[in-house]
Amino acid sequence: MPSSKNSFPSGLPTLQLPHIQTVSKAADIPGCFARTGLAYTAIDTVNWPGAFPEHPEAWFAAAHDGRRILLHFKVQEALTGARTADDDGPVWEDSCVEFFCAPDGDGYYNLECNCIGRLHLAYGSGRENRTVAPADLTAQIDRWTSLGHDPFPLRHVPEWELALAVPAEAFFRQSLSPLSGRRMKGNVYGMGGRPVRPHYLSLFPVHSEKPDFHRPECFSDFIFL
Repeated sequence: MPSSKNSFPSGLPTLQLPHIQTVSKAADIPGCFARTGLAYTAIDTVNWPGAFPEHPEAWFAAAHDGRRILLHFKVQEALTGARTADDDGPVWEDSCVEFFCAPDGDGYYNLECNCIGRLHLAYGSGRENRTVAPADLTAQIDRWTSLGHDPFPLRHVPEWELALAVPAEAFFRQSLSPLSGRRMKGNVYGMGGRPVRPHYLSLFPVHSEKPDFHRPECFSDFIFL
C-alpha cells in the first residue's frame, strides 16, 4: 500500500503532474516515483453505490518528463481477472484502470488498460462515434505490469500494479509536446466489469443515473508543471 496520498481541497479538485527526470521504460516508473517521493492519490469515489457497492482499494501517481505522461497504478481487489488478450479489445470487462483527458474543449481521449497491459485508446466528443487510435501509435505506449501479459481467469491477487509511459504523440488529434505548462481536464478510474465483481471507482465524482465514465462535464483540472 502506498505510504501517502494526496487530498484535494474542498471545491478545488486539481491533479498536478510534476515534471520529473526521464525514465527509459515503463518498468522503471515505480522505482523512479519512489526515489522522487511522489505521493499517491486514492481513486476512492464509489459511483452508483446502491447498485455497485464493491469498493476495491486503488491508488495512482502521475507525472511527466516533457514528452510522455507517466502513470503508476496499484490496485487491491477481491478478485482479479483478464480475458482480453489484444489491444483495442474490451479491456473494460477485465480488472482495469482508465485515464481520460481533454486537451481542449473539442473532445477527449479515453485510455483504458487492463491488469495485463492490454490497451484501448480512442478520441471523440462523447461515448458514441469515437475514433480509435492507430495501432502503430498504441504500440508506442510502453507498459509494465506485475501480473505479466498472459490472460487468466478470476483469481485472488493480493495487489497488482501497472505502469504506463504514454508519449504525447499517442494523443493523435493534437500536438501536445512539450507537456510542461499545459492544462487539461480529465478523470481517472478504476473498474471491473464482467466477470470481475463490477465496481466503478473514480478520482473525481461522476454524476449520472447509471454507470457512464464518458462524462466530460465531470472532468476536473490536470495541470502539467
